[in-house]
Amino acid sequence: SDLPGVRIRRMPGISADANSGSAPAPEAASGATDDGPGQNAPALARNAVEFANANGEALLSIVLVHQPGAAIEALPVPMTFAVPASAPDAAEAAAAYRAAGLEVALIPDLPAGARAQDVAVALDVNLSDISGAVALIDATGEVFQGNRAAVAQIVAAAAGTGHGVVTRAQGLDSAGRLADREGVAAARIYAQIEPGETDRGAISRALDRAAFRARSDGRLILSGTGSPEHLSAILAWALENRDGDVTLAPLSAVLQSAAR
Repeated sequence: SDLPGVRIRRMPGISADANSGSAPAPEAASGATDDGPGQNAPALARNAVEFANANGEALLSIVLVHQPGAAIEALPVPMTFAVPASAPDAAEAAAAYRAAGLEVALIPDLPAGARAQDVAVALDVNLSDISGAVALIDATGEVFQGNRAAVAQIVAAAAGTGHGVVTRAQGLDSAGRLADREGVAAARIYAQIEPGETDRGAISRALDRAAFRARSDGRLILSGTGSPEHLSAILAWALENRDGDVTLAPLSAVLQSAAR
């Protein structure tokens, strides 16, 4: 059931390891129904999981960077996994997360100092290898958002495919400005759980701060990693009784809310 201030959505799990190849095809877990978006819909709408916010609570989206070799059996809260296209198990992991009812964002694998044409070619490969993503994301701020040519090509690609674009809140928001101009849904990661953080209390405090800001701003994206320490601390925090009107939401909900 839902706890005060936190929406808990029970999700189906998968019993197979992410590398076993036995997970259902991504389309089977996309959240689309017979009445939902079809295969020709923009990627953000087509690949979003089902989510409702009838009471209009503030949105807190947790995006975790995939850890190679990780397998997800079940998660009781909506989370989004950012899968690096460079990960050796990227395609299998993306399919497994989606089979577990979770959203996927794609971290592009771009050559160093990529020019616009290099980005276009790399993205074509990335998107053919990893289907079902709702967004193209720079979870660290070091993948594409510091390269103007890469940003322009990422936004242009997203305008064509219908993916959202997510960057970190650092420096000039060139991705956001370009996205607005091209009609692409965009959002920024405003808080993070430090990658090496293992102390549950520190992680809980980071989540408390993110929830507080989400209440003020209406929506917030928090990033972390898919490490056991981060996952267990986030789940413990989410399942506690918390005050305030904050809804844990998939990334697509924040992107679609920001685009309105």
